[in-house]
Order: sequence, then C-alpha cells, then structure tokens
Amino acid sequence: MTGKELVVSLLGMPIGRLVPTRRGARFAYESEVTREHVGMPLLSLSLPVKARPYAARRHEPGARRRLDALREQS
Repeated sequence: MTGKELVVSLLGMPIGRLVPTRRGARFAYESEVTREHVGMPLLSLSLPVKARPYAARRHEPGARRRLDALREQS
C-alpha cells in the first residue's frame, strides 16, 4: 500500500482500495471480494462489485467531495 492509497473496509474487513491518479482516483474491489460477491452492491447501488476498477475523473461533479469525505474517514 502506498502512502496515498486508502483501504476501504466494510464491517472491519478490507474490501477494496482507493488510489489517487493524475486524473482523479481509481477504486478497485479486492480480488477475494470479486470472486465471492460479483454484482452485489456492497458499498452502494452505483458501485456493484466487479473485477474491473472504477475511475472517477476530477471534473466529474462531486468526485472531489467524495474523495475528501473518504480521506476524512481514515
């Protein structure tokens, strides 16, 4: 894990990682989570479990607020 990488946990178990990129951020579920829960909305309905990472670009409305909120939680 890099210094800027955030581990996302649910009920105390790591389920994914949020990594800043030059264009915004990338969120990826852990491989074990994708094997066991593919298609399930563990975090939200807009982020169902999938093997490929989600990307948020800085210009997307609300992307910066979501990143800041996640940073404050850690």
